[in-house]
Amino acid sequence: MEFINKSNARKGEKAANWKGGKKTTQKGYTVILNKEHHRASGGYVMEHIVVMEKYLGRKIKTDEAVHHINGIKSDNRVKNLEVLEFGEHTRQHHLGMKRSLETRMKISEHAKLRYKNKLEESVVNE
Repeated sequence: MEFINKSNARKGEKAANWKGGKKTTQKGYTVILNKEHHRASGGYVMEHIVVMEKYLGRKIKTDEAVHHINGIKSDNRVKNLEVLEFGEHTRQHHLGMKRSLETRMKISEHAKLRYKNKLEESVVNE
């Protein structure tokens, strides 16, 4: 008789709560199971990234973001998505907000640090 590890017996498609490899994050984004994707985290990747990469025929660069034009994070139709540089993407989300100069400077410095860290990470991973 062959031993079956019961903890692995009902994973993935065999699991009782299987929903086709798609789920929604707490922030409202749709993620899909794709363990081989270069941006996968815990085996899942943001669906809008996959949709845009397929449409463009290339990977989304580390200094780019995929923006939902109508603001609905689960609407991943190509006509609702656009690729923007990080700075422009941030600007799009903060249009009309009133912030003090001090707050704007803190946000800018934090964004620069995040961008620098992403660049360093992408060099290490290449």
